[in-house]
Formats: sequence, C-alpha cells, structure tokens
Amino acid sequence: MEPKLGLLLRLVKKSSSIEALLNQGLDYSQIFDLIGIAISLSYLKESTEGLTLTFEGNQFLQTNGPMSKPRTDAGWIEPANDFRIDKIKVDETYIPKEFTFD
Repeated sequence: MEPKLGLLLRLVKKSSSIEALLNQGLDYSQIFDLIGIAISLSYLKESTEGLTLTFEGNQFLQTNGPMSKPRTDAGWIEPANDFRIDKIKVDETYIPKEFTFD
C-alpha cells in the first residue's frame, strides 16, 4: 500500500489525474479509500479547492519517495540487436543489404 500511497501523494502534489492509479489496477472505490487513509494520516488536506498536500505528506514523499517512484522505460525497453548496423565513417553512404527499388 505504501507505493500506491506515495503515488497518490505525488499525483496530488502535481495536480495530476488519477489515471496512474487506475493503471496500477485500483478501482475508484479503492482510490477513495486510499484518499481517506491519506487524510486520516494527515498527509492530505481536503478543502473547497480540492486536495492539498500537507507538511506531513511532503515529509512522507521525501523519506519514501525513491522507493515508490515509477521506473523509466530504459529499464524494460531494449534496442533490437537485429536492426543494429556497424558503425560507418561520416563520408560513407549507408545502403541496406536488402535494398530494393519499388
């Protein structure tokens, strides 16, 4: 629950959509419960303008932030080695092996 709580707090801090929480597999009632937990822990404050992050919420993000950050695409997307070519000189022209004129 801690990573999802950290994600919720980051979304509130950035005034973002809850789309990231929905992509994590939460439904609207679970997000509502998570918001209630964050309010009861004094991480969020509810007002007429909406939800705002409190000092305690910022402290939580600073202490638990790196653990709950989403990973970058570089961690799971790798280049396809089949499509790599050998390095050529600057003045050379690259012509693919399977080149056809259509």
